Amino acid sequence: MSDLKKVGGENFLNEECQMYIKRGMAATLDRLERGIEYCGNPEWICMTEPDVLIRGKLTAPVNGRLLGSRINCGWRTPKALEQFMGLNEVIAEVEGSIPVLRWGAVPVVFHTETFLKALRMYKENFDIVDKFSEKHYSPGTFDLFIGLVFALIGEPEVFNSEVTECLRNPGWQTSGHPIVHQYREYYEQSDFYGVPA
Repeated sequence: MSDLKKVGGENFLNEECQMYIKRGMAATLDRLERGIEYCGNPEWICMTEPDVLIRGKLTAPVNGRLLGSRINCGWRTPKALEQFMGLNEVIAEVEGSIPVLRWGAVPVVFHTETFLKALRMYKENFDIVDKFSEKHYSPGTFDLFIGLVFALIGEPEVFNSEVTECLRNPGWQTSGHPIVHQYREYYEQSDFYGVPA
């Protein structure tokens, strides 16, 4: 089990949890950087997770460099809003950055050169961005974290119309979307984020 499972909204500021969060963020960026190099620095890349099915060809949009569902927001509870505003206060310390208002890059589909530029900005401002973990209990969750990194260079996440989600779209099986998130074929019927199967 990942040590990050031990981290929550009430304990994320303790020293042990801070170490888990920071280590997870560093691992994500390291894996992406290595993956890009291994793949020969492609123009676009997709980072995914076990509950994503790619069942068709993806297209590169002309209107964005980071694609996602933008389904999540940080204002669902007062505590979430406080943490989310803290993240944006950190981002605002970097010149040329933009706030993150919505996110949901699962899978993360992004323009490689733009990501590498954002990664350089992240590294150049590490003393600032290292505070992400002090503001939010899970800033390293990659659907949010990659958006935070892109925001450092003024690049917003844009809506990816090629994604559908099983738990939000009852017609996902015949929808024709090339990307399916929340794909559950190999999961236990009880494993639906608390949603009855």
